[in-house]
Amino acid sequence: MGVVWVRIINDFAHVEDTTPSLAVSVLPPYRGKGIGTALLKAMLELLKQKKYKQVSLSVQKQDPAVRLYKRLGFLPFRENQEEWVLVRPLD
Repeated sequence: MGVVWVRIINDFAHVEDTTPSLAVSVLPPYRGKGIGTALLKAMLELLKQKKYKQVSLSVQKQDPAVRLYKRLGFLPFRENQEEWVLVRPLD
């Protein structure tokens, strides 16, 4: 139904070498049922337990998930014409 993962890699969402980049995906028939929210909250809690200070992600500006990310405390870090990089403090 859905998956969430993090990794430290020099991708578009990279903000610095100790901040993992997050990705989440939910299959279309299961979207809007709270699965993405549950996956994100679980990963945020795990990262906090592992003592990470923040997590980042990139998202297309027109993606409906932007509302979810902002609701969960992700803040703008940088942007280009099509995408945002958002960062979520974990303290």
